[in-house]
Amino acid sequence: MIIEAEREEQLARARQLPTNQTIQLPAQPGEEVSFVPAPKPFADAAATSPAEGAAAAPANTSGAAAVNVSIKTEEKPPADAARPAGGAASAATAAGAASAPAVAAAAPAESAAELLMMPEQQELKAGERRRVMVFMKTDAPVGLAAATLRFDPKALAVRSVTQGSLASDKSLAPVLTQSVDAARGVLVVSVAPAAGAAPLSGEGLLLVIEIEGLAAGDAALEFDAGKVHLVATDGRTVRPRLTGARLKVTQ
Repeated sequence: MIIEAEREEQLARARQLPTNQTIQLPAQPGEEVSFVPAPKPFADAAATSPAEGAAAAPANTSGAAAVNVSIKTEEKPPADAARPAGGAASAATAAGAASAPAVAAAAPAESAAELLMMPEQQELKAGERRRVMVFMKTDAPVGLAAATLRFDPKALAVRSVTQGSLASDKSLAPVLTQSVDAARGVLVVSVAPAAGAAPLSGEGLLLVIEIEGLAAGDAALEFDAGKVHLVATDGRTVRPRLTGARLKVTQ
């Protein structure tokens, strides 16, 4: 009777157990385990003595519901996958930082050039002619050099303008255009490389201007600073430094 009573008590306990239980397994490499505590009835059943457990075992064969055991694991993402947004942002930032200097380096540079007038002699007599050489020095590839020069029409006259020797290909002389307004004392000139020739660059003689003294007094041949343009073939800005010629006409 005592044994029968214990069996009935074990059957009653078995019927109270939940049909689905969650058991926590040890964490595996690459997995993160969430701990789920066992329900109290299951913990109580686990605390039952070995003898009672042995007695309860055959009771399941007499109609007690079977206990289903489920395993719960949580997969841990790879370390690299845990930071996709940050990694992408860092890569984008690095790419942007690398591209700024590249754009800056690709932008056209700025160059300085020098235009200098040098007369054969600073003195000339009325009715006498002298040459004034115009030199250019630049490190930029110049495709067009245009300038307006001014002089005192009462003291000087411009008689001729010829191109100099500043050209990479000496067989192709630069193309020269000129226009003189003797009454106003204005000379407009432009020099460009010949078709198929390399741009003007380096240092050399750009123009030769022949002048004549008209009346005694101080005279000058000067650049009009606002009307001097050096156009580079690579798009860079070329800022010229200008030096004119001081002359004196005597009787």
